[in-house]
Amino acid sequence: MKKRENEKLTREASVLLENVDFHVLISSPYLSEGERPVHETLLHKHVFYEFFVCKQGEINIKTAEGDILLCSGDIAIIPPTSSHVLRYVAENSEGYIIPFICKKVNGDNNIDILKKLTPVINNEIHVFNNCSEYICETQKIVEESFEGTCEKFLTALHFLEMLLRLVKVKAKSELDTEQKKDEAVSDDIERMVKLDIMIANRYLQKFTASDYANELFISTRQLDRIAIKRYGKSIHQLIVDRRFTLAEQLLSTTDLTVEDIASRSGFSSSASLYREFKKRKGVTPAVFRKV
Repeated sequence: MKKRENEKLTREASVLLENVDFHVLISSPYLSEGERPVHETLLHKHVFYEFFVCKQGEINIKTAEGDILLCSGDIAIIPPTSSHVLRYVAENSEGYIIPFICKKVNGDNNIDILKKLTPVINNEIHVFNNCSEYICETQKIVEESFEGTCEKFLTALHFLEMLLRLVKVKAKSELDTEQKKDEAVSDDIERMVKLDIMIANRYLQKFTASDYANELFISTRQLDRIAIKRYGKSIHQLIVDRRFTLAEQLLSTTDLTVEDIASRSGFSSSASLYREFKKRKGVTPAVFRKV
């Protein structure tokens, strides 16, 4: 890890806005000469949040919850409550690590900024992918701070405003996730209707679960999930139930032989029908017919 020559490592900036006292520590970019461990220390916590930015290449952050891999254009916000350590910065990688603190101050305010920041400033780790716009903005904030072209309070204000916009990014991401869930539910409903028709028309045929799944363009696992959601049982169980119900009706209302009934109700043999009756009714088909 290197720093630019003739530069201090950090610049501190702060701003008091409405009900928030905001402090940010602007660091010069990290650079890597090769993929190697950057910190050998154990997992640790801070009293501040850390804003990790991967401008290019990749960095790996180890946390108590698991590893986080940031690639070009990714951002992570690590809260004070999360134990973590920067494991490595890959070769030819560049980015920023910016600590910051948000403190609520006393007094009544019309705008609760801290509350607005809660979706990204809480006890959770947040990762934002493909945020090139924010990467460029972070670079601009850092450059302005080190070149002295921006008042310190403006630097802090710019960073705070960027965090507020990331809240909107998170909200949109959650909305997209919910929309995908809604679309999945809609797709499931459509498949359920098709499945109803398919089973009604084909439960007597030698049609496997894979055949049903292929016609619905899904996996057999997805098929069983939909079937259990719809009927409370797997496709195989459902088809056997349909066949058994028909066999019961034929035994009660016709004089057909057990062999004929087994064939007409979709069972592979009279023996399989016999086993199903013993399992479900505790008696043979013949005894059931006499009752």
